[in-house]
Amino acid sequence: MDAGIKLSLFIAPDEAQVEASRELGASQIELHTGEYCHATGQKRQEELHRLVRAAQRGSARGLEVAAGHGLTRHNVVDVAAIPAIVELNIATR
Repeated sequence: MDAGIKLSLFIAPDEAQVEASRELGASQIELHTGEYCHATGQKRQEELHRLVRAAQRGSARGLEVAAGHGLTRHNVVDVAAIPAIVELNIATR
């Protein structure tokens, strides 16, 4: 029975979690960006690539993709540039 409720899951940018979200019937995922936000240098680039891959995979599976947790005006630019992400949740402070 379809109750018209949108299921959104907050997940790590991990392929297995993207796949599990789809299998559970989610229509949206929100990728956790905390590791990206706290990383620096090469590690930050690696975390950005994880976000890109997870966003692309989610979009390809028909999921609406959002991202957030720890994003601020200082670190959001590269995440905002990921085409598959349609919504960002940014801290106001």
